[in-house]
Amino acid sequence: MTTMEVKEFIKKLKEKNDIWDEQMVIDVFGNMSLNDALSVRFKELEMLNENIVKAKIAAQII
Repeated sequence: MTTMEVKEFIKKLKEKNDIWDEQMVIDVFGNMSLNDALSVRFKELEMLNENIVKAKIAAQII
């Protein structure tokens, strides 16, 4: 990822309240394209959200 793409990644994720710094992006997604990195992270956030919903439902049942 280029420096500009890293900054774009950070900007787009900040809109989702998912805070990253430049080094974190490079460490995790440095070898990916911006589109691929965003796709992967958005999918991860979606899965995390689903798990949170399931946990809340489970907590209500207990």
